[in-house]
Amino acid sequence: MNPKSKRPCAIIIWALLFSTGVSTSARESTAIGKRRTAIVISLSDIHFNPFFDPSLVKSLVGSNYTEWQAIFEHSKVVGYGPRGADSNYVLLKSAIDNIHNIAPGADFIIIPGDFLAHDFDAKFATFSGTSDRKALHPFINKTIAFITSLIANRFPGTQVYPVIGNNDSDCGDYQLQPNGQFLRETAKTWKVWFKGGLSSHAFTETFPARGSYSVLIQNQPRHRIIALNTTLFSTNYRNGCGKKSDDSGDDEIKWLEAELQKAAERREKVWLVYHIPPGIDVYSTLALQGSRPGEQTIIPLWQPSYNERFISLLNKYGSTIVGSFAGHLHMDTFEVFHSEDNRSLSFVHVTPAISPVYGNNPAFELMRYDRRTFDVTDYTNYFLDLDSPDAKANAPITWRKEYSFTEAYGQRKFGATALIDVHNLMPDIQRRVLDKYEQYYDSSNPALSVVNQNTWLAFWCGMTNLTVRAYANCMRTY
Repeated sequence: MNPKSKRPCAIIIWALLFSTGVSTSARESTAIGKRRTAIVISLSDIHFNPFFDPSLVKSLVGSNYTEWQAIFEHSKVVGYGPRGADSNYVLLKSAIDNIHNIAPGADFIIIPGDFLAHDFDAKFATFSGTSDRKALHPFINKTIAFITSLIANRFPGTQVYPVIGNNDSDCGDYQLQPNGQFLRETAKTWKVWFKGGLSSHAFTETFPARGSYSVLIQNQPRHRIIALNTTLFSTNYRNGCGKKSDDSGDDEIKWLEAELQKAAERREKVWLVYHIPPGIDVYSTLALQGSRPGEQTIIPLWQPSYNERFISLLNKYGSTIVGSFAGHLHMDTFEVFHSEDNRSLSFVHVTPAISPVYGNNPAFELMRYDRRTFDVTDYTNYFLDLDSPDAKANAPITWRKEYSFTEAYGQRKFGATALIDVHNLMPDIQRRVLDKYEQYYDSSNPALSVVNQNTWLAFWCGMTNLTVRAYANCMRTY
């Protein structure tokens, strides 16, 4: 916390930063300046679909990405798109514009992966009329470049830290090729976000190999972002366009350990940013059990060996790792790791998706953090209610504040300890905390009820039991 002499100023900053008014938030994020407290933007799972207007596809294929915005602006397909579909141009632009209006002075932006729409290859073949991968690959590169340019143009002086998601590939979903053409081309595109000499060198040196990098935060010599490509750890990953014998996941986790060791020796604080979180795929586990009565198979998100090695690193470098920031699940949730002796705690904060493809409302987050300690002290969710009159009327829309963590859950500050407290309160018979979690999980879409009275226990166990064995024990016990 700030010294006593600065508390009145801190209270003013708190009230302004997390107020519901967009104009007030915009003024305050600029006013924070060089003070101790600042904000970070997190947006995830953009899943931009350039095929939302099939009549434009041939023009897009034949044009440079710098011409795409003008092409999209002439589309006769209006509105933000329906739930159940990936992000169209109107939705993507609305998200970026609202983020800029709310937080033009953010310290930096993290993007935990999945820039490309689902089934990108199939959509390209359908709407372009060709399945030739030689035509597909440049179109993928242009899509990545277009999204990058929209964000870079709106935030020209802001450092952005992107990571690779499982859909971000020119080989197929979960089939990124290490040292492949896609990573080389994406490195050239994303280099615009790494303006400092050392960070630019660190990014270009390692990213083309496996899609990961480790850089110091600009103007913060003790604070580091380690961006992992956790698709390589996924149970679904296949090196479809490379050597099947390569073990890129092993290379990735060895690299992570080396980076954490160096960071610990330098007394740096680290944010781990990645796409697929560790732990249990609760949604798929429940879906499997629903389709096969009596089936008890538990589906992990990562291959067990990588999951266990990662948890071991969290334990070993607990004083170095501030926390993890992920996406992939499309919903607003969290995980907390705690060692067997309960001395080590580490959180995984999952940012909800921009894409409403799984029935959620589109959302992004502003995280409040301490520049001295690198601790996240609070976060606020903003969302677009696709059922609102303005959204249905296809009018320009202001994304609204959904909630702030400390306000909603009655916690002094955000962190692993606070998340454990929230988790422990969920089984309360009055359901006050659990009801809030259920509402926020899908960014306030009342028609979607993934977490409910029949499923909440499965999600609750998944928050703090990140191995198959621990998860199974939790479900048996409760």
